[in-house]
Order: sequence, then structure tokens, then C-alpha cells
Amino acid sequence: MSKDSAESLNPYASPDCVDPLPTDVFGAWRDGSMLVIHKQANLPRVCVVTGKPAAGARDLLLVWKSPGDLLSRQTHLLVPLCRGELDRYIHFRWMALLGLTFMAAMVVSMLAALAIRSNTDWVNVLIFGTAVATGASGVLLWLIGYYSAKDPLQVALGRGDHIWLAGAHREFLNRLEPWPYNGPQ
Repeated sequence: MSKDSAESLNPYASPDCVDPLPTDVFGAWRDGSMLVIHKQANLPRVCVVTGKPAAGARDLLLVWKSPGDLLSRQTHLLVPLCRGELDRYIHFRWMALLGLTFMAAMVVSMLAALAIRSNTDWVNVLIFGTAVATGASGVLLWLIGYYSAKDPLQVALGRGDHIWLAGAHREFLNRLEPWPYNGPQ
């Protein structure tokens, strides 16, 4: 028996890990209610939230970790959205930015109040009260804007260069070919 055949029969040898998914197939597919994409895929110009024709797209950072990976992987995906969804996203992003501006105004007001230090108590109370109200409003606006501008797609599973995403509309998924590799393995 040769040395090569003895190693191939070794029951204690590490298993061969061969990824059955192709790495050179770029595209998007549907797998049940999930969207499957290659990390370099381009999505069709259909809104992933409503299934209507898309008016534009927003950038989405996808981060996933494949089984056996030590570090996570990431890629940017242009997610097509209809006009209503784009406007909604922009509205809540501006709300979050306005909240951050209010919080910064609170800090500036507090610093100004410390620098002014009026001898009359009502001026100090007015400045600090205004600063606290502005800061509280800013925190509230930021929280509403940040959490309402949620990502339309969420990573459910990553396998090599392929990513399974949840949250796509049924009409969007129906426009795609079915995933040909029997689900994630």
C-alpha cells in the first residue's frame, strides 16, 4: 500500500472542506422567502420593499460571517427603492441629523451658560432649562430618525461569497430565478 492511499484512508484525518457553492456565479436568486445574492451582485430595478418599479437606490452595508470564518465579511449593495420609500428614508435620516444638531446646540448652550454665569438666578435657570429641553428634544428626534430609517434587507445567513437576505417583498422575489443549489448547505 502506498503512502498516498494510506493517508486517504486515515479515519483521523481532517475532513476535506470543499465549498459546493460556485464562487464565479454572480447574481440574485430567490430561496423561499429569502433573497440570495453574490457579494458582487446587482439587483433588478424593482423596489425591494413594495415590488414596484424603482426610482433610485440607497447604499446598504452588509456584514456577515460564514461558518468557519474567523473574521466577518462585508460588502456594499445598492438597494433599489421606489420614490415613496426613498422619501421616507431621507425624511428619517434628516430627522436623525436634526436630533444630533439639537444635541450639539445643548452642549454649546451649557458651555455658554458656564461662561456667562449671570448673577441673577432666573437667567441661569432659563439658559439651563432651554439647554436641557433642546438636548432632550435632540435625543428623541435622533432615536426616532435612527430607528425608523431601518435597513430594508437584513442578513440572515452568509455562506462564502453568497448572502441570504430577509425582508424582500414577494413581488420582488417573484421576478428572480429560484436558487438552483438546494438551499444553504
